[in-house]
Amino acid sequence: MNRWMAVYDLLMIWPEGVALMFNMFFNDDALPPATARAVRHSVYRYLLLGYILLLRDMSISVKKQFPTYKHLIQAKLLTEKTQKRQQKNIMTHVHYGTFINEITRVRITMGDILCYDWIPIPLANIQTITFAVYFYLIIDGILQHYPLCTYDELNVVALTGRFAFSLLLNTFYLGWLKCSQVILNPFGLDDDDFQANSLIDMYQRNLAAILTRPEKPLAARSDLRHALPHTVGSALISGISETSLVGSMAGKVIPPSGQEIVKTPVHME
Repeated sequence: MNRWMAVYDLLMIWPEGVALMFNMFFNDDALPPATARAVRHSVYRYLLLGYILLLRDMSISVKKQFPTYKHLIQAKLLTEKTQKRQQKNIMTHVHYGTFINEITRVRITMGDILCYDWIPIPLANIQTITFAVYFYLIIDGILQHYPLCTYDELNVVALTGRFAFSLLLNTFYLGWLKCSQVILNPFGLDDDDFQANSLIDMYQRNLAAILTRPEKPLAARSDLRHALPHTVGSALISGISETSLVGSMAGKVIPPSGQEIVKTPVHME
C-alpha cells in the first residue's frame, strides 16, 4: 500500500504548476508575437512530452496511444528535425552551474547512503525484538500445553482451532523477525539484498553508452566501452547482469492494427 501511494504522490506532480509559473514570469511583450507563441508552444510540448515518454514505458494504454515516435510527430509533440546550436565554448556559464548542481546532488545522495551504513540500527533493538519473540513463543507453548494437563474431557474442535491459530500467529512472528534481520544490512549476501555488483555493471554500460560518441571514437587506451573486470568471488555471488533499468511496458510492441490514428472531434467550451 505504501508503494502504491508513493507512486501516486510522484505521479501527482502536476505540470500545471510549471505552466502557471511560466505564465507569471514570461514577458510576452519582450518578443515578437510569433516568437512568443512559439516559445509558449515549445513549453507546452516539452511538458506534455515528458509525461508521455514516461508513461508510455509503464502504461499499456498510453503505449497503445503512442506506440512509436511517428505517432508523437503526428500529434505535433515532436519535430522531425531538431536544430542544434553549435557553440565554441565547452560549456556556457548557465550549463556549468547546472552541471555542478547535479554533481552536488549526486554527492549528497551518496553521502546519505553512507550515513545509513555508518550509523546502523542499534543492535539492542534487534536483540530486544529477538528476545521478545522467542519469549512469547516459549510462554505460548506452555499455555497451549496447559489444557492438555488439566482437563480430562476436551473439546477437540475448539482445541484444534486454538492450536492452529496459535501456530499461524507464531509463524507470522517468526517471519517478521526474519524480515527485520534481513533488512538490517541491505548490502549483504542474502537473496533479497541489493545487487550492488549488477548495479555497478549497469552504471558502467549506461555511462559508456552516453559518454562515448560514435562519430568521434576515443583512443584505444581510453575506450569506455569495456566491461568491468570481475573476480571469481564477485561473479559467483551476483553473476554478471546484462539488464538495465527499464519500464515494464518498454518492450511491449503494439500490432499495426492498434497503431492507426483515430480522429477525435474537438469539443469547444
